[in-house]
Amino acid sequence: MPDPSLDTQYDVLYILRPELSQEEQEAAIAAFEEVVVANGGEVLATSPWGLRRLSYELDGLREGIYVNMPIRGKACVEELDRRLRIDSRTVRHLIIRETRRQYKTRLRQGSEPLVVPAAEEPEPVVEEEPEALVAEEPESAFEPTPVEAEEAPESAESQAEAADAADDSDTPTE
Repeated sequence: MPDPSLDTQYDVLYILRPELSQEEQEAAIAAFEEVVVANGGEVLATSPWGLRRLSYELDGLREGIYVNMPIRGKACVEELDRRLRIDSRTVRHLIIRETRRQYKTRLRQGSEPLVVPAAEEPEPVVEEEPEALVAEEPESAFEPTPVEAEEAPESAESQAEAADAADDSDTPTE
């Protein structure tokens, strides 16, 4: 029969400071994994999501390195929470226990917890050069249509002369 203290699963998400080098990130992740193992827990997976923009500024930071770590074990959570709070490399952390419904479903199916993978970066939008767009259009689309003489707009002087002529024609002659 499995150890009941190992039956509880938690999803741990923590944010590391963005200025950490790759080696310092790996050392921090390994240290937190060691805390879980040393206190009778089991690390199911570790999924570093990389540098992400924070939704709001935390401690003067706008970015952080997100790490998701699902774990199993009840006894290790308190110590892990304490270490995450006091470690200067972490900005924030969150530990969530699985619900009863998730627990029952997992036992029925005999499956491991879902590891949340890092969200894929969207592909950058490549804008085409305006010259390339112009070259694709037929040349006739850019030719102006001829305007007939009657439809051509008149200058301000010719409009004033036409108005004077109209005023003169309106007055009756004796």
